[in-house]
Amino acid sequence: MLDEEYHRDQIADYGTFAQPAIAARMKPAMRKAQLGDLFSVVSVVATVAGLVLYPIFAGSDGQSWAVAALICSVLMLAVTTFQHLAWWRAMVEFTGAKDIDLESWRKASWLVHLVSYLVVAAGIWTYLAALVRSSPDATAYWLLVLGLLTLVVAQVLGGVQYVRVSGPPGTVSNHIRQLIDRQDQRAR
Repeated sequence: MLDEEYHRDQIADYGTFAQPAIAARMKPAMRKAQLGDLFSVVSVVATVAGLVLYPIFAGSDGQSWAVAALICSVLMLAVTTFQHLAWWRAMVEFTGAKDIDLESWRKASWLVHLVSYLVVAAGIWTYLAALVRSSPDATAYWLLVLGLLTLVVAQVLGGVQYVRVSGPPGTVSNHIRQLIDRQDQRAR
């Protein structure tokens, strides 16, 4: 049978029933979301420690920048925790343990992944502002550097891992579905 002869409804949708192959293929994305969540926790802890030890200079607003950096770390923790929860729900669906409507989770996960870019950009800005107002001789400086690095790693690993109902990019069924959609558009 040629590709043109397949209809969209003849290609199995992911997430409908227990699909061990898809669940196995999605495990790396789930692990990335878990690692992102872990790095977010490290970022928050390092930033809190850096804020507590932050040197106070007369007339310096460095500590307020460190507080803003902590807020960004907490926001990233919220983002990565949501993505982790969304992937956990998706894995429950993919393994067939429970029938869950993933469409609302998919949409929210995609929006949260966009928010993660804003949070990491604001985080980089606030951490750098706090670091410029500190000294490399201070312990707080290196704790804030650790907070910054783990914030970026958390976003790269967990923040951008949005749930995909039709499987991860690159799956054969996803490519076939895209080819059929393109062919249908050309035929119109």
